[in-house]
Amino acid sequence: MRNRIRLDTMKDINSFCAAVSTLSCDVYLVDTCHRFKVNAKSQLSCMLSASEWGDIWVECNEDIYQTIKPWIIEGVSP
Repeated sequence: MRNRIRLDTMKDINSFCAAVSTLSCDVYLVDTCHRFKVNAKSQLSCMLSASEWGDIWVECNEDIYQTIKPWIIEGVSP
């Protein structure tokens, strides 16, 4: 599964990290070109991606749509 998300504020980052930290699967944030890949459960990784990358994508081998739905940018295909 791959979805584009927005992390605009520290509140977004804290809420997103708390939500994905409840999952038992590995969740990653990647940039558009797949040059960078970081752990989505880490606040530091989320802050880095939000401040340095133009677009943030979430990747996971499981369907976590309902968990990350509040941050997903709808209408964007992978």
